Amino acid sequence: DMKDFKLSEESAKDQLQLFYDHYDIDLDSLPEDGKANLKLATDRLTRAIRTGHLEVMKDGTIKQVLRSPLGECPEITYGELSGNNKLSMKSKATTDLYGRIYALLGSLSGLGETAITKLKGADLSIAESVGILFLQV
Repeated sequence: DMKDFKLSEESAKDQLQLFYDHYDIDLDSLPEDGKANLKLATDRLTRAIRTGHLEVMKDGTIKQVLRSPLGECPEITYGELSGNNKLSMKSKATTDLYGRIYALLGSLSGLGETAITKLKGADLSIAESVGILFLQV
């Protein structure tokens, strides 16, 4: 329903482009096996931006407004990616996509992996899509 959207699809895609531009991601140069996951994530994140549940900042940070707050935490901010954040995934197998995403998002947010695993429903789906974006960096 259009009344649920706060932004146009074009404006939402422009916000995602801020992320790609900040990290110098060329979508055309990504491996084929990652493009399908990224396409699904991009569609989900575009909708989340349009409904006001996600905002991409120029500095590469992403703010997720939760539908079901984590205790006193109504939103999660995923900071700019660093090498230390990437190291948070070192204990996860390369085939453990969700484990890698939860570890990375826990590190980016400063809340830890456990907080991410407590997300449910649409909040978890949006977070996982954010994680797929960060895995492309």
